[in-house]
Amino acid sequence: MPSRPLPRRGEIWLVQFTPGSGRELIDPHPALVLSRDDVGILPLRVVVPLTTFQERFATVPWMITLEPDATNGLRRKSVVDCFQPRSFDTGRFLEKWGELNQAQVEEVARTVAAVMGILPDKAIG
Repeated sequence: MPSRPLPRRGEIWLVQFTPGSGRELIDPHPALVLSRDDVGILPLRVVVPLTTFQERFATVPWMITLEPDATNGLRRKSVVDCFQPRSFDTGRFLEKWGELNQAQVEEVARTVAAVMGILPDKAIG
């Protein structure tokens, strides 16, 4: 049986988030692979989850809105929730949907860094 390709930075995959607890996302959700491809020796990837857009997310600074298109493979208007990055084993990656362009990936990375306090950003918080 051929092996599945490993998820790469900038790709959107359907990922199994269960088990979860409290307000964490659970069940399969699309997620953006944010970790660099050249980091780590374990089959793990850092991801940032996507969820369906809601009007109340439009003003939340750590939610980045994405419109569906042929490249990203999204089925509906979505947001990247930069407040919930997680690391998952590649066995949780169910199917590749698409990818974002470099500018979009960098915007997500900067926003996650601001949420974590790595980059100062007065708009977060």
